[in-house]
Amino acid sequence: MTYSIAEIGLNHNGDYSHAKLLMLAAKEAGFSAVKFQNFKASDVYVSGERSGTYHLMGQEISIYELHERLEMQASFFRDCRAYASQLGIDFMSSPIGLESLKLLVDLNPAAIKISSYEITNLPFLEACAETNLPLVMSTGGCSVREVAEAIDLVSSYHDDFQILHCVVQYPTQFSNANLKCILSMREIFGVPVGFSNNGFIDGEGRIDYAQIPYCCGLLGCSSYEVHITLDRQGEGVDQGFSIEPNEQRKTIIALKEGNEKRFSDFESIDQEILGSGVKRSAIDENYVRSFAFKKLFYIRDMSVGTVLSASDFRALRPGEFQVKDGLDPKFNRIVEGLSLTKAVRAMDPVRLSDFKNGR
Repeated sequence: MTYSIAEIGLNHNGDYSHAKLLMLAAKEAGFSAVKFQNFKASDVYVSGERSGTYHLMGQEISIYELHERLEMQASFFRDCRAYASQLGIDFMSSPIGLESLKLLVDLNPAAIKISSYEITNLPFLEACAETNLPLVMSTGGCSVREVAEAIDLVSSYHDDFQILHCVVQYPTQFSNANLKCILSMREIFGVPVGFSNNGFIDGEGRIDYAQIPYCCGLLGCSSYEVHITLDRQGEGVDQGFSIEPNEQRKTIIALKEGNEKRFSDFESIDQEILGSGVKRSAIDENYVRSFAFKKLFYIRDMSVGTVLSASDFRALRPGEFQVKDGLDPKFNRIVEGLSLTKAVRAMDPVRLSDFKNGR
């Protein structure tokens, strides 16, 4: 049967009482697990105004200020972990940064969830694999090569992991679902494959809670993740594409109905939802990919001749500060020890041209 994950994410709005109500709703709906996000703002986006503004479903929200506001203390997650145990529902989270990873590991989660935006951050992914905890890795916006790199890295530590097909547009159309990728990635990589749902708009302009989970159950998803809320009209950046309590119950029913018929009712899946099965970054994902897939950035001003140490740069999301030639996080060990041939400022992207004369 498909393992179901209720993504609370940031929809608690920093309120533990609200988080408890969301966890209770997930339990009553029949979800297997609740999932949060834990981070320090300084490990997520470039700082200040450079990160820009979320333009999402009619809202404009300062990105860095939002993450600062929702940077929760360890006690918040300890309390959420304890309440999840009391309810008898699994607890997990998506950590961002090594300090947040350590906090999560200390809570002994059912699994570590890796967001799509972190899967190309190979040094962080390696740190997660080193914990030997189960990993659930989303692959939205990724190429087959990038997914393969992540799988090769994690499998060198253990085989207790799965990948999730995902579309990084919030929300998106059924035509972007490409659920056949669940089958193709399972065949290509030989690992369990599930689906992470960031919201789909149905034919009547509403957030879907039935077609996608039914199809995912039918296709034999290992896990199904979806954002939940108590009220889609509530305050917060993710509420508008999340599903409400009554819809949460119907989602689990649809998922189970699909499971009961899995691999036997494919003709019932709309070809528009099924798609081509080719794993690639869709056109509609390109903006989010440039916005949120991490690059290396300097975290302090430095002069010509400075020899870089690991503490001089950090993998961060660019936000609206678009970076075309910045280095990916996987090059961090190459950059370490190089001498700058130009002066740089804090929050400048790390570029090869900064080291054109070598060490």
